[in-house]
Amino acid sequence: MDYADEQHGGVAEEMPPKIKAEENPWYLLATLYGVPEQSDRELREKNRIAWNRYFAANFNEATRARLIEEKRHPQNELNPFQRHELEEIKEAYLKRCASSPKHYPLPLSNAVIDFSNVQFDQDVSFDEYLFPDPGVFSFDCTFQDAIFTGRASFMETTFLSSAEFRGAIFYGDANFLGATFSGTADFSGVSFLLGTTFSYVTFSRGAFFAGATFSSGAAFPRAAFYGAANFNGAAFADFANFIGATFYGGAAFTDAMFEESASFDNTKMEFMTSFAGTTFGAVPPTFFGAELHQNTVWRGVKWHLSPRIKARLGATSTLMRV
Repeated sequence: MDYADEQHGGVAEEMPPKIKAEENPWYLLATLYGVPEQSDRELREKNRIAWNRYFAANFNEATRARLIEEKRHPQNELNPFQRHELEEIKEAYLKRCASSPKHYPLPLSNAVIDFSNVQFDQDVSFDEYLFPDPGVFSFDCTFQDAIFTGRASFMETTFLSSAEFRGAIFYGDANFLGATFSGTADFSGVSFLLGTTFSYVTFSRGAFFAGATFSSGAAFPRAAFYGAANFNGAAFADFANFIGATFYGGAAFTDAMFEESASFDNTKMEFMTSFAGTTFGAVPPTFFGAELHQNTVWRGVKWHLSPRIKARLGATSTLMRV
């Protein structure tokens, strides 16, 4: 019996089996009129408008006014459905369920949006979707332990409350370009196996990437971190691009691993920052034009050529501590 078993009374804790997307009522609602092909912009827009208007009933006037001012969505897309329109949505949802193994009740518009433990077996797009705050004291939108086997796109998506992706796996490209996280964004332990884009993303509160793995390029240019940014123990196997990012609430890269290039050019660190125990690999990180906080910790920084880089360069392993 190993230590993990002992901690659970001698019984290993098993993960529940993954749920297929077509068995998740939130996915059925998000694709109310059918699953669009990548080139089918008309169907994507029809699904998105239905989703956004369905949840618009939760918006207070201040939220609606802010969204209109941001001009990401047309004003009529932020108006809740009238009663007769809701009946049409219910009928469309019943038809959508016809292709599923069983009938799933239409999710309530004020419930926690739950995509946890779902396996998406094809490309999925939530571009410009709104994930509202239902006013509960838990994560309001969760993709915890979800698996995305294809491309996952959340371009210009707005999370009006907290969003949890903890433990999720992205086998295809993960695109969050221009997304807004109004609450906490938790990507702890997430595996990004292909390209990852967080360009121009707004993290209004805490952003947690602790223990995340970026197996391909990770792009955070012009990202704005207004709360604490936690990249402790994160592993970047390819380039890491933080060019022009701004960290207003402090940044922690303690024990992170950058195997190849890392660029912090023109980055602004407005609060205390830690690179304690961070490992940099093939290329020294660049900070051209960067503004570092006076309380920036470099204790125990290591310089190391990973086995992959050594094989490429034919070099002998070198390890240097600062």
